[in-house]
Amino acid sequence: MNKDYDPRDYGPVPVWRLVDLETEVRRRDGADAALRVGAFARSVDDRIKFATYHYQEAVRLLGDELEKMNPAEGFVYFLTRDAEAWWIESNARAALTAFFQCLHPIEDHLAHAIYYGLRLDNNPATRIDETKIYLSSVRSKLSGWPELMEVVGHMWGDSALQYVRSLVNHTKHRHIVPIGVHGSDTAAPGLMISSFVHTDGKGATTRYAEEWALPKVREVFYAMQRHVMRIGIRLNWDVSARR
Repeated sequence: MNKDYDPRDYGPVPVWRLVDLETEVRRRDGADAALRVGAFARSVDDRIKFATYHYQEAVRLLGDELEKMNPAEGFVYFLTRDAEAWWIESNARAALTAFFQCLHPIEDHLAHAIYYGLRLDNNPATRIDETKIYLSSVRSKLSGWPELMEVVGHMWGDSALQYVRSLVNHTKHRHIVPIGVHGSDTAAPGLMISSFVHTDGKGATTRYAEEWALPKVREVFYAMQRHVMRIGIRLNWDVSARR
């Protein structure tokens, strides 16, 4: 496997064929098992589609107005905050918040697809409490599937996706991280995600700098999409190889 793999390479994305996964599970374990694994895998696909919609909506809301203006006009437009500008900014912020919230559960959906697709629940050595099936816990049970374990590890360790986990958990359990318009009379306005400090369940604290929203969204989306496809393709291979 290519150790220099960069999930933010924006070239063609490989395709994970969900129907192949469902077919193999159905042949091996029956229709009920295929429906269960398929539901998790298709939830991953749905979440990616939903996130795409919310990103495109944010771009549409901002782009429709800002493309008509020079930087000074755009900055004044949002600085004055009339009703129309407030509506555009508010709805773009909502779309971006929904984008991150759509991406966040993908790792859990994927973990369940791996867990039940490989029948880890059938072996006491790999069985996990159903309330604790996370990507990290499933990864720890994949020693019998080293290639899959490696690509899952790449996903779990990706700093872009760590940002998504921290942002969404901070928003859910502490407060919403502000997203607002920034710019000047010489720089085109855009949405910026404020800096924040997140403390995880183990007490580890991470400080995140402010980020321009749309470039960050593109970074995390392509990272998520490519990790999912690589893991899914490998999962299909491992499920079909162990008949």
